[in-house]
Amino acid sequence: MTTLYTTNDRAEADAYEDCNAARAILISLVGTSFDEKSISLHPYHELELKNALNIPMAEVLVVPTLYVGGEYVVGIDNIMQLYKKGKLGSLLLDAALPHGLKRDSLCTCRGGRFLVCPLCKGKGKLSRKGQESMRCRHCSATGLLKCPNCLYS
Repeated sequence: MTTLYTTNDRAEADAYEDCNAARAILISLVGTSFDEKSISLHPYHELELKNALNIPMAEVLVVPTLYVGGEYVVGIDNIMQLYKKGKLGSLLLDAALPHGLKRDSLCTCRGGRFLVCPLCKGKGKLSRKGQESMRCRHCSATGLLKCPNCLYS
């Protein structure tokens, strides 16, 4: 699970721009498959984050803060550093994998990313006795389906 803690308060211009930059980085890596919690709109998100980071209630939080793979990455500088080194993408991918599946393990497709369509058996067409063959709608007449277990595609 990946969560980005942000602020929507434009009065804090630097933090607001940093949050927009962090959001753009995440969208470029994983699309919209992450949660975003605004500490300015919902004070309970701020309390949640302060408790998780053991920050006294009187201190100010640094946003954006990214929670990924059981770890917190605090501040745009740390997020950018991971992004530039290419480590953020692999961190996000590892966090998105289903429980028990390792990134380097082989899945149903054996690393090929596609499976043979079970309806047309890879032919791309369905044929019935006495009728003209028709395109397989299940696989869009390609004979292949994306592997549902494989997150590399």
